[in-house]
Amino acid sequence: MLFDVNLESYHGEVTTVVGPNGSGKTTLLNSIFGFADIFSGSITFDKMQLNGMPPHETSKLGISYLPQMNNIFPDLSVKENLRLAGYLLDPMELNDTMDEVISLFPVIEPFMNRRAGTLSGGERQMLAIAMTLMRKPKLILLDEPLSGLAPLVCQKIADKILDLRDKLGISVMLVEQNAKRALEIGDKVHLMVSGKITFSGKTGELIKRTDLTELYLGLKN
Repeated sequence: MLFDVNLESYHGEVTTVVGPNGSGKTTLLNSIFGFADIFSGSITFDKMQLNGMPPHETSKLGISYLPQMNNIFPDLSVKENLRLAGYLLDPMELNDTMDEVISLFPVIEPFMNRRAGTLSGGERQMLAIAMTLMRKPKLILLDEPLSGLAPLVCQKIADKILDLRDKLGISVMLVEQNAKRALEIGDKVHLMVSGKITFSGKTGELIKRTDLTELYLGLKN
């Protein structure tokens, strides 16, 4: 459950949401995208009210959601995953968009005809992010994209998230358990504890709050 949550995500920024397990971070993303019931309050995107809107309609507004689990179709090929993600596009636009996305994620190009379930963890996550771009989003919601990945792979994924902001101008809302890495790439940060926002501000400001980072994020200077 979320209580009195008030936050904003601005165009062309990486907004990071961190906090201990069970704090409500994923529930926040589910609420924005239409997977969770909202009993009070409002969610707006580009002046559009999202309350009560089903996920497929939210997606049409320019919001893509990358869940932590089950974010690819393992029995389909990489190419089929990308085509399926771009189902709203007409055939010509679909092919052009796929070419653009592959140019941003060249690591997956050699595997276009390979079954997605055979990819490594990092390659799967690259594919999953590429699939969100097939929808030409304005805002991408990322749930734990660095979870379970080796440090070197984490860095590569983090670099790609920054590319979404810097090269494509896409807004990103990043929910991440890897607080140290999340604070390195976020512009603004919200610390969630027990369903409430405990801190909001620039990432550098939270890093200075050792009373909060040590208690809730396990970070020590």
